[in-house]
Amino acid sequence: MGSIVFVLFHIVFCLAQASAIHRPYSNQPVFGHMVRMSAISPIVGGPLFIYLLSGEFPAVYPTIDAFPAPFFSQMAAVVDRCLTEAGIVNEEDDIVFLTTFGVLSAISLIMTGLLVVLGTKIKLVNLSAFLPYPVMCGFFSGVGVLLWTLSFLVDTGANVWSVLFHGGMTEIIRCSKHHVGSLIVGASMFAVGKVNSAMSPLVSLVPIVLVYSAMYIFGVSLQEARNDGWFWKLEEFAITKVTWDNIGDLKWQPPLPFGIVKSVIDGKVHWPAVFEGLPIALSMAVIFFIRCSIHPPALRKSSKNLAAWQEEQEKLKEDKANGVIKVGDDSAGDGFISDEEDNQPGDIENTASIRISSEGKKSSKSMADVLYDYGKVLMITGISGGVACLPSIGAGGTMYKLGAGYSAPQYGSIILLAIFYLTQFNLVGFLPKMIFSSLLVTCSLEMIETWFLNSYQKTSIKSEWMVVPVIVVLTFVVGVLQSVFMGLAMSTFIFVGTFFRSGPVKFIATGLTVHSTTERNIEDCEWLDQHGDLIQILVLQSHIFFGNANSCLSYVTSMFEEPETVNQPDFPLPPLPKHIIIDMTLVSGIDTSAVDIIAEMVQLCHSKNCHIMLAGLTPELKRVLALGKVKPSASKKSPYWKLRYPPDMESALCKAEDGVLKTECNVEEKEMKRSRQRRASTLPDGFHYALHQIDLQHNMDVANSLISLRSHASIVDLKAGDSLFRDNTGVIIEERGSGLFFIEHGMINVERDSSLTHTRGSTRGSRGSLVSQRMKRNNHTGIYATPRMKANSDSLTGLQARTGTIGREAAILKKSAGLMREQRTVRLARLKPGFVIGALGDPSSLHSSGDHIAVTPCRLHHISQIEIEKLEENNPRIVLELFKMMSTLQARKQEITISQLTTMTAIMTSLAPTKPVGRITMAAIKHAVGYES
Repeated sequence: MGSIVFVLFHIVFCLAQASAIHRPYSNQPVFGHMVRMSAISPIVGGPLFIYLLSGEFPAVYPTIDAFPAPFFSQMAAVVDRCLTEAGIVNEEDDIVFLTTFGVLSAISLIMTGLLVVLGTKIKLVNLSAFLPYPVMCGFFSGVGVLLWTLSFLVDTGANVWSVLFHGGMTEIIRCSKHHVGSLIVGASMFAVGKVNSAMSPLVSLVPIVLVYSAMYIFGVSLQEARNDGWFWKLEEFAITKVTWDNIGDLKWQPPLPFGIVKSVIDGKVHWPAVFEGLPIALSMAVIFFIRCSIHPPALRKSSKNLAAWQEEQEKLKEDKANGVIKVGDDSAGDGFISDEEDNQPGDIENTASIRISSEGKKSSKSMADVLYDYGKVLMITGISGGVACLPSIGAGGTMYKLGAGYSAPQYGSIILLAIFYLTQFNLVGFLPKMIFSSLLVTCSLEMIETWFLNSYQKTSIKSEWMVVPVIVVLTFVVGVLQSVFMGLAMSTFIFVGTFFRSGPVKFIATGLTVHSTTERNIEDCEWLDQHGDLIQILVLQSHIFFGNANSCLSYVTSMFEEPETVNQPDFPLPPLPKHIIIDMTLVSGIDTSAVDIIAEMVQLCHSKNCHIMLAGLTPELKRVLALGKVKPSASKKSPYWKLRYPPDMESALCKAEDGVLKTECNVEEKEMKRSRQRRASTLPDGFHYALHQIDLQHNMDVANSLISLRSHASIVDLKAGDSLFRDNTGVIIEERGSGLFFIEHGMINVERDSSLTHTRGSTRGSRGSLVSQRMKRNNHTGIYATPRMKANSDSLTGLQARTGTIGREAAILKKSAGLMREQRTVRLARLKPGFVIGALGDPSSLHSSGDHIAVTPCRLHHISQIEIEKLEENNPRIVLELFKMMSTLQARKQEITISQLTTMTAIMTSLAPTKPVGRITMAAIKHAVGYES
């Protein structure tokens, strides 16, 4: 039964394709020839498609694709004009026309096939993977409406738009009379198919009974019905009739399969017409190639919809058999895949076609393989003299729901079409047009429901869905391909707007709310608590482009805005920033427009004497910025002198705090003054002074209880730039490798290699490590224990989590035992009087805890581990007091470290305002809050 129903689809598409091709200059009839040339496509290409793809898709059902019909119509017109101008009007005219037209058709299809095959090799076909979902829905919704217009053309012989906008009332009534029956029957088939798919084929035969019954009742003969347009006239299909009596005289020429090959050899081609129609053929090849690249992903999606529909039907049957009745369940029965189950197609080369085929087998072909099959079949179809033939998404889905989802009914429909072909399509003249057009109506309703109505319910942002009806309207205004491009442009603008509303800002803060983890003394911390808003922090995310970069510039500009003199507020404004930190760790990429905007921000900060730091830049982002001339400069005359690229926000925040402490609080100048005073002092109270600073900084009372340790301490003097644990040549000073250091005066920075943690790097080996040396010997650039993404532009598509290479290199990483690290220095602390360096016990090497570098001249009092061990025996009480002091200091360090962990949590979970608040507005908010409180 499925073969009988689908052969009607074949015939109606052959008739619709033939109806679009005319010979406007010679007025020679060509309908019968074009019907046969159209039928060659499914007869030759159909079995190939079924054989190659039936193991991948549940419903292939190849038939004529009406998409390139306008191009074939233009080719026919060009050929007819050239033949008329050349005076070729004789008995050979039809053969020359058909051969020349067939050559142009073959060129376009062969070129399309070559582009598709080539596209699978160089990934040109991946362009379709970037089509937004609304664009695909709009495209196939437009195809659904186009199928309805074809049904109108079959019933009336007129274009629906010409009738509606240019035809008179008489013409509209005539066409409505012929077409309303098809609408009713097609809608009935669609409705019955949703309830009981087995009844749909019977409904499709209803027009035969209705039309012949009406003819009998009203006494209308078959010839009269043909003259009135209810049936096709036999003379419309008339060409030289082939019988067994004259089959020996039959010439192998168009419209016979591969007849153009013989006619070309016999010289039946008008080459001037071929050359003049060549641009149209090549244009069709390019456009049809895009169509073909879109088709397999859509076929895959349709197949998944059918698989979901089949599961729902089986579940409903099972529930019905078990007596389960569901009330108010709207989720079943639509057979539509949700976004979670089926995302937009990705890289076609590596995308599986569908999970289960029509034969119940697991699919093995990628979409690239499917497209390769498309290309081969198109080239063979072109050589055979046919027109475009592709698997039918709409009709195939309809047939699948009728229960004809296997290969047998698909092959059977082609056999029946061949019978019609061999009998000159005379049987078509006895079937009412309504039986063909109603099938097109059913197919049209299926596609409109799936791609238009269901997509509306599926889309949460309705502005995105508005692309769908726009494409449908533009399909009939400017053309199918043009509407897709315009819909793509519209989707892009909607995406930009949506992306802009989401904003590039992840987190906004100042130095008042976010501190670095660098350990500082109480005075510096208290000063930062009051003046931390000299540091502005902006954490960006995602991709920075022309649509959202301007908001960053506006926010940075608002940091420096001043109120008008006539509207001075009666509350203080936040200070002008001295350091701006823009963390770009979460930024995946930037475009040229964003680079220009960043350059404007840098120049603005330079003019306001403000430092700007772009933290967390990847090498790729640095390269993009460098192309726009945005890079740090050592020249004070350069606008980029105040630009810096710290490795992460922690480093940037540490440098910014150091900067404001130095320029605004003058801590280094004050410490230098204290150093001069202490050095000039003649009192031997240096150790007592260091203990007293501990009491002041940490609210303790240890100076008096530990003063007796002074006789066990030795003085260590450092010049600015000296290391505490290494000499000028970098050699470790062994006598300073253990014990405690009490700071009397000066500032010391503690820095450490960030790789000395429990987390091992996974992308490269550190210089000097055994792993790095092994890689260097083997000409490797790094160890990759996870799939490697070389650049931000790379995607997960194509990456494999389990490969031999990853397993081998993971084994190397496990054997490295921490030797493979990424080297990068981070600031741990800036120590001043009030801090103690070192630990009790017997640490293997204090120098491993970080590099201690003097910022200013320093003096420290060192109690070695040997002295402490002697005191344990001779004076355990004072050692206990020393232990209590160190325990208190370490506990406070741990509290500070734990409190700083909330910073990262706040950044990752915060929802920044869509439009950041400006300086004046923020001051007004603070004033209002303070006033109300």
